[in-house]
Amino acid sequence: MENRPTSGLPRVMLMALIAGALAIDTLLVYESGGTKLPFTHLYYIPVVLAGFYFGWVGGAATAIAAGLLSGPFMPLDRAADLPQQPSYWLVRLVLFNMAGLLVGYLASTLQRTLQEAANRMREVQGLNSLLQRYVTEHIELLEDLDEIYVRADTLGKDARTPESAALVWAHSRICGQARLR
Repeated sequence: MENRPTSGLPRVMLMALIAGALAIDTLLVYESGGTKLPFTHLYYIPVVLAGFYFGWVGGAATAIAAGLLSGPFMPLDRAADLPQQPSYWLVRLVLFNMAGLLVGYLASTLQRTLQEAANRMREVQGLNSLLQRYVTEHIELLEDLDEIYVRADTLGKDARTPESAALVWAHSRICGQARLR
């Protein structure tokens, strides 16, 4: 199962929050007089939250619940006791689902992109430490070579003395190792 964005709240608390928002929206739409007023748009809040935290499945499930709660059992005008036409609540159901599915898809894409970025960052950090180790080793090698050159200059360039011969041999060994790396 893919990782979902978290708010720090447990999943059960998020579900309860979304269910509570659906209940409050239903009560508000009913008490305000029915679906003729714009309060039905408040259902988008739990649909979007569910899509974000529970993916497209959570968004679609919440959208279906919102569509049914604001649909066949909710009057168009409570005072006049006018029911809604099926096309009204079916269109609303489709729109709620489109919103839930879209937000779920976008949240999944965002989560996947963030995970890929974190993986790449770990790779870059690993490469950085390798590069630092490589540079440090080669700086040490160059310092050793510099020391050999300084000693060779102080001893003179006469390869007939044992010290000069040892320095020339050490120089060839170090330079040979540097080429092999």
